[in-house]
Amino acid sequence: MTAPKAIAVVICSTRPHRINPFVAGYVASVIQSVPQTTAKVELLDLATLNLPLYNEPVVPSYLPADDPTPHYQYEHTRAWSALVRKYDGFIFVTPQYNWSVPSSLKNALDYVFHEWSGKPAGIVTYGARGGVKAETHLREILKGLRMNVAEATVAL
Repeated sequence: MTAPKAIAVVICSTRPHRINPFVAGYVASVIQSVPQTTAKVELLDLATLNLPLYNEPVVPSYLPADDPTPHYQYEHTRAWSALVRKYDGFIFVTPQYNWSVPSSLKNALDYVFHEWSGKPAGIVTYGARGGVKAETHLREILKGLRMNVAEATVAL
């Protein structure tokens, strides 16, 4: 028997008084309520990481693909790399900020490259207009990271 897949439902906003944790929690609960679900679903809150603005001296895509973690200069990057590698797939639950994704999400994505590559990704957006612009931008970013992005999205 194979181990269940680990799926991270990513809480992408880090601002105070955000509703992102509630929306992401709802998404996770819907996934877990499906009787056939065997995946291990966890919430991953970017606010808990305290990642500074990207500060690694080497572009992550230039590092060895098999295990770039030891090549990062900073401990916060090594910890983030290990955390991303732990998951088999991701569902990004993001608001739309100024017609795009929150800077906290873009910053977290920029820190690592090979850790994302080949993994499946889903996108759930929300906002006054449903987050369609954020979805478009995020889709391009995730494809650039060589993730397998689901064609279907959810906009709330």
